[in-house]
Amino acid sequence: MKFYRFIGLVLFFTLNIYAQNYKELAIKNRKGLLNKILTNKEIVVGVQKNHLPYTTENIRYPGIDVEIIQLLCKYLEINYKLVYGNIDELIIWTSNKQVDLSFGGVSTDIQRSLAVNFSYPYLITTPAGILNKAKLPRESLAIDFPKTKIQNIGDIVQLPKLKIAIKENTIYQTLLQENTEFLRHEIIVYKTNQDALDSVLNGENDLFISDLILIKAYAIKNPTITEQFHLILDTYIQEYVSIMIPPDEIELLLFINTFIKQIEINGKLKAIVSKYLESRNWLSQ
Repeated sequence: MKFYRFIGLVLFFTLNIYAQNYKELAIKNRKGLLNKILTNKEIVVGVQKNHLPYTTENIRYPGIDVEIIQLLCKYLEINYKLVYGNIDELIIWTSNKQVDLSFGGVSTDIQRSLAVNFSYPYLITTPAGILNKAKLPRESLAIDFPKTKIQNIGDIVQLPKLKIAIKENTIYQTLLQENTEFLRHEIIVYKTNQDALDSVLNGENDLFISDLILIKAYAIKNPTITEQFHLILDTYIQEYVSIMIPPDEIELLLFINTFIKQIEINGKLKAIVSKYLESRNWLSQ
């Protein structure tokens, strides 16, 4: 037993020496922001504030994005500083290097990619919705009559005119306005997701559209949504949620891509996401 304990200690210290040597090599040979982050032992990260479930106000369960940031800092043995802003601010700050990188539950987009680089996606989601049940089609009593199923956002083309609430400056606004199959519906834009959701919950509008992860989080937070509304959760199109990197920081981009793949392989990313999409624990303070 003592022999195996000795071997374990030798391996532990050997691995630590290798890890330290790798960091020394990185600081010596890397350039730009990655060098700065490792040298200063701090990373400045932009996020959206209280953007459930990506960020929360719960210290024990700070949100998917914050837990990923904490894991990154644990690997690098550095500290982090969070800077809060909306999507447009995060893109500008990242492009101007006012922050080292940004999360925020931001979807990849061709226009946004002109200002920033997007990492390998750490989440793959889809447009989803919360629909007033009164807007579902009444099914025929005939046994052989095919039921109209509203399972993904594309299925709303089968419904009469809807009043659809969405947050401003999102890909959902572009999706609905540029896709001719949605032209019959009326789009109402709000400053925040919560305002858009509230407009549907109080009957002012018929449908709230956002990403699947956020819709699931709202349903977990407020179980009456599942009881009183129809959730549209099936995949319509794939939406990639990525980390934003300053445009000329290729070394940092490649490192972040490696980090994301690593936490996918070792299951740590799945464990983080499951905390927020398969449990209500994160709602308790």
